[in-house]
Amino acid sequence: MDLEGRVIVWNRAIEEMTGIRKNDILGKGGYAHALPFYGQARPVLLDYLLSPDAKMLREYSLIDEVGDKIFVEAFAPNLYGGIGSHLWAIAAKLYDSAGNETGAIECIRDITGRKEREDLLLRQGAIIEQSLDGIAILDFSGTIQYANPSWEIMHGFAPGENQGKSGSIYHTDKQLREEVLPLVKHVRDHGGITAKVNHVRKDGTEFTTLMTSFSLRDQQDNPTAMVSIARDISDEIRMEEQLHQSQKMQVIGQLAGGVAHDLNNMLAPILGYAEMLLQTRKETDPDYSALFQILTAADRARRLTRQLLAFGSKQVLDIKTVSLNEAIESYYRMIRRTIREDIDIRIVACEESPGVQIDIAQMGQILLNLALNAQDAISGSGTITIETSIACLDEAYASAHQGVSPGEYVLLSFSDTGSGMGRETVKHIFEPFFTTKERGKGTGLGLATVYGIVAQHKGRIMVYSEPGMGTTFKIYLPKAAGKIEKVAGAPRVEKGKTGRETIAVAEDDEGVRALVCEILAKHGYTIITAENTKEFIHAVERHSGPINLMLTDVVMPGLNGKQLFESIRSGHPEMKVLFMSGYTNNVIAHHGILDKNVHFIQKPFSVSTLTEKVRSMLDES
Repeated sequence: MDLEGRVIVWNRAIEEMTGIRKNDILGKGGYAHALPFYGQARPVLLDYLLSPDAKMLREYSLIDEVGDKIFVEAFAPNLYGGIGSHLWAIAAKLYDSAGNETGAIECIRDITGRKEREDLLLRQGAIIEQSLDGIAILDFSGTIQYANPSWEIMHGFAPGENQGKSGSIYHTDKQLREEVLPLVKHVRDHGGITAKVNHVRKDGTEFTTLMTSFSLRDQQDNPTAMVSIARDISDEIRMEEQLHQSQKMQVIGQLAGGVAHDLNNMLAPILGYAEMLLQTRKETDPDYSALFQILTAADRARRLTRQLLAFGSKQVLDIKTVSLNEAIESYYRMIRRTIREDIDIRIVACEESPGVQIDIAQMGQILLNLALNAQDAISGSGTITIETSIACLDEAYASAHQGVSPGEYVLLSFSDTGSGMGRETVKHIFEPFFTTKERGKGTGLGLATVYGIVAQHKGRIMVYSEPGMGTTFKIYLPKAAGKIEKVAGAPRVEKGKTGRETIAVAEDDEGVRALVCEILAKHGYTIITAENTKEFIHAVERHSGPINLMLTDVVMPGLNGKQLFESIRSGHPEMKVLFMSGYTNNVIAHHGILDKNVHFIQKPFSVSTLTEKVRSMLDES
């Protein structure tokens, strides 16, 4: 344009860009040349050259001045029917042959395609830089050409710290030999691979990644470098291991509970009849010693089944809200008498005296089993430390530990200064029948019992141990709200009494049924019984007098114990009920067949236990 701002040249390229023919614009002023670009009459680069105004240059994204020429980039929103276009422009003043200024000239190029490619590259670069996955590029000699911030932070380095170094800094010699070099070879030969690869951090700690590696190729399809995209999956692996361990323990627990249930039914007649025979004999009787050995062996078997039931979380619990500190203190003397005198026992109690909902007897079982294991681990003198505290497990902790719910917990820590355990031993420590002791020195059920009791209390147990560093068990129990009861002293059991009442006995196991009926009959009770539930109902209906108590197994073919009791209760409203079972899991005990606070007796039971339980129920008002 000339000095008056009139268009004097409008070539074919700008005709095609704007859709304006030169004959329609030549000679026009008043910023007419800006209309096809911006949709309004306004100064543009040419006008700035003729009348410099700093404000005008703010509308351009890239500005460069070289001599009397000026270069800019701008976006013209009105081009191509309002689609708009990115432009690159160079402008300079025009002079005549005498060197007089006559106007200005501007050359324009549409660079939209280039800008889009640049923007794409910038976005791709930002994606790589900001990616949460680690991304590294190495040449095939192993030199690091690039590593994004996530890759370096994952490995404990500062961003850019390792560029130009060998990629071996991210791996141990063993990892390089067994994992990395075979992976690089596979990428060379086949183009790419996804695999779990172990890495090492700057501080020496190892972790596992899920890594995808592939060849970066040039335009001739020649491999020029190797790209690796890695994600730290250590937490996922730990969660997977916890889930597998939990599932394995559940399956073993179900198996253990089922075995214990059947074994209890077999043990009941052995214990009962041996005890009854012993009651009729004097210690000088030739058979007395043999019968006593039978009773002793059967009682050991009964204790074994109780451990199996505890592991399988299939015991009926007597839950009370008590202070964990008081519960531990109540068992101190028992532990002190059990453990060697050269082992010091320290109790560090939380000042808050936190409340938990526990079965106190089962808590004693936990403490005793842990103490016995600690004693075996300590050679010579040592220390056992029992500590309580409050722990708040947040969402992050819960998400990283299978089966944990966030909230407030009471933490029981049980530590010893023993020999400690290796990682492989710790993995199996809670499995039943797994033991590190010599043959004949342990059943391998002590810690399995602890695990089952903690699980049944909706708690969690974890173990920390290193060879030569001792062992610490951490038991998290949900913190209880509400009034805290006092921990009772050691229970006093009175001898059972005989009676004259009528008792209906429902039991599908023939051996157990015969034993129970014989025990009760010998203690003066009148017995009503039958081989199956249908005949049992008929026997009860035929009985004309009162029935004071019904003693029934929980699970039987046909009707279960509760349903059987309900079916005959209307005809005998005065009748009480006592349930018995070889085991009762949490569903049976609290969510269906049995309600809370029902009268229950665990099989196998002794003569005195059965008669005392029956007598106490009959004497209740």
